[in-house]
Amino acid sequence: MTSMFRSLAVRSLLALALTAGLAAPLAATSAARAQDESESEGGTEEKPVLVFEKGAEGAEVVAGENIIGQTVDPNKTYMFFVYNTQSPGATAHLLDIAALQRRFKDDGLVAVGISGEPKARVRSYLTAQAGLSNLIMIRANIEGLDQITKGVPMNLMPVSLMQKGKYVWRGTATDPSFPLSLAVVLSGRYDPEILAKGQPAYRAALDAIKLKNFRDAYRHFDTMMSIDQKVFGEAAIMKYVSMIRDAKDAAGARKWGEEVLVKYADDRVTLMQLATTIMTSDDIKDRDAELAMKAVDALATQLSATSPRVLRLRASILAALGKFQEAQELQYEAWLAAEPADKADNKRLLDAYRRRARELKASGSGSESGVKSGATTTEEAPASGTP
Repeated sequence: MTSMFRSLAVRSLLALALTAGLAAPLAATSAARAQDESESEGGTEEKPVLVFEKGAEGAEVVAGENIIGQTVDPNKTYMFFVYNTQSPGATAHLLDIAALQRRFKDDGLVAVGISGEPKARVRSYLTAQAGLSNLIMIRANIEGLDQITKGVPMNLMPVSLMQKGKYVWRGTATDPSFPLSLAVVLSGRYDPEILAKGQPAYRAALDAIKLKNFRDAYRHFDTMMSIDQKVFGEAAIMKYVSMIRDAKDAAGARKWGEEVLVKYADDRVTLMQLATTIMTSDDIKDRDAELAMKAVDALATQLSATSPRVLRLRASILAALGKFQEAQELQYEAWLAAEPADKADNKRLLDAYRRRARELKASGSGSESGVKSGATTTEEAPASGTP
């Protein structure tokens, strides 16, 4: 994780989202101006960073939560990406971003798309793309966008990641290493030098997967872990997913998952990601609920057993096993313990589990769905709480 930076008032987040790293002088000038204003008033009081100032660049929320005027949540990571609906491949990349938002929502990820296109066009496009419903989309008047992004084509989708009011990573959504970079930043272990050392092995793993040379791919993932086991805990998760998605090797994945439980026994970040990935990843259809529960059990030794996220994960696993009565009891506890911002998602899951429990009771089917613990499918709702 990068060191904490002073929060500085900014004139417009749009300027930062598009210029951080791409037009650094402008962003630096805005920050310096805010600091000068604070110090000129005879103090060093920090000013809040707004997610988007009201009226900034004519910004309007087209879809999702209205974040305009909100203060940055220090527990969130904001992913701002610039897109154009007419760019070749835009839909595929946006769907990838939506999948990342689903996976990492409980890690505090908030994905915000920014487009300079006419509002009607953006709204029409989003209406036709149901898979993007979990993203916040903003339309803004962007003058000289090409100049602001220094000629980076819009189809590359410039991306900036913000934590505590400071941009910590910049790149493009079309870069194959983007998912890895995002996962490392969210893990709280981001180190640009270590990330750079691991990226050649990561790209080699992706190339090997394309060639169906899975043995080499797994060797490259192992290389990443040998560089820094904790920073590249995500490599362990990617290896697990590849075994299921690409090699169709459920037995091998189960064996590797058991190894991960031992290898990362004291790493709550990777244990959390293993359990969450098993239960929510779009790349996994047959979910190994038993392995996921083992990961949660190991996690509970490091976090409180009454942690809202631990409770929620346990409930989702029980639901996948068809044990909706037990699931709704744990989910009720998760709902009570959840932070205010997470109450709605937890309540939605609670209602879903209660409804299924009632249906099973009325049908006389009992609490078991009959699915195998080693390969289950979530019936009702994903553990991430997203649609």
